[in-house]
Amino acid sequence: NAQVMHDGLARIGLSLRAPTGPIGAIGFSDARNAYAFWLGLFNRGIYVNIILPPATPSGWAELRFSVSAAHTPEQVAFALSAFSDVVQELNRLAV
Repeated sequence: NAQVMHDGLARIGLSLRAPTGPIGAIGFSDARNAYAFWLGLFNRGIYVNIILPPATPSGWAELRFSVSAAHTPEQVAFALSAFSDVVQELNRLAV
């Protein structure tokens, strides 16, 4: 599951900040973008932890998530779909 999640997020084009494993991290160079992404996932039923300055280097933010063998393939697919949807939504809003 960790490999499927990691590979899927990489295909979506997110900035992965952790190697493949049970805890993943996605980096953002702007805290506002990280918050918008966090909120988009939350509104789709996906909870991830958001880490903001001063807990991160100046201006940098991260979203951290966990994936385990207990997650079903359907749950992993649902999560990846939510991540993809948020990327598309935020890209539309940026235009």
